[in-house]
Amino acid sequence: MDREKVIKEWETVLSRDPLDAPWDLIDDTLALLKEQEAVVRCKDCEQNGQCSIQFKFAESDDPGNWFCAYGKRKEGR
Repeated sequence: MDREKVIKEWETVLSRDPLDAPWDLIDDTLALLKEQEAVVRCKDCEQNGQCSIQFKFAESDDPGNWFCAYGKRKEGR
């Protein structure tokens, strides 16, 4: 999926009428969103929180909710 192409198409649509967005553009946008890699929290990481680099979310002191830039989601999660 070409992210830049989708952004340009949205800019064109929004300059006219956002309610006039073609369905294929909406489908492409949803596909791009599904491709985005979400933050993997330590509790869902294949490393089981054993990384040397962990960051905590401001609202959480629970280490299971921390994350790192190298997190890779466990299979099946």
